[in-house]
Amino acid sequence: MLTLLLNWRVWAGIGALVVLLGISAKSYETGKRTVQNQFDEYKAYEVKRALETEKFYQAKLQSLIATNQQVGEQYEQLKKVSDASAKSLRDQRLRFDSLLASRDQTSPSAPPDSFTYATTKSKILRECAGRLEEVAADADRLSNQVLGLQSYIREVVNGN
Repeated sequence: MLTLLLNWRVWAGIGALVVLLGISAKSYETGKRTVQNQFDEYKAYEVKRALETEKFYQAKLQSLIATNQQVGEQYEQLKKVSDASAKSLRDQRLRFDSLLASRDQTSPSAPPDSFTYATTKSKILRECAGRLEEVAADADRLSNQVLGLQSYIREVVNGN
């Protein structure tokens, strides 16, 4: 056994094994660091991309919020105009009703048949005026909705 330990070939083999193990360990560590660096770079890239995407969507959200507020303000203005128009129409109807009432009061001296005809005609005119007022209010409301939606769509499409 002692001759085996004194043989230079055994020591050369042990030395070669130690060198080979050292080279393997060094290669493993180098490869591990390379892969870790690549992974860290990939992770940093993904974080950067996620932040850019979040900034983009935040800007888009702010743009849509501003557009929504703008469209809401325009809708409120249209609603005010519509309300003013409806009030004007109601005032005109009241004036019309008062004119018909005064006309009905001045015609009792006419023969009874003509009085009934005038009263019926006044009732029909009042009903027509009332229905016209309802139709005008519905038309104003629908017009405001259509204009508001068109404005909103235009802002959203142009905002992109």
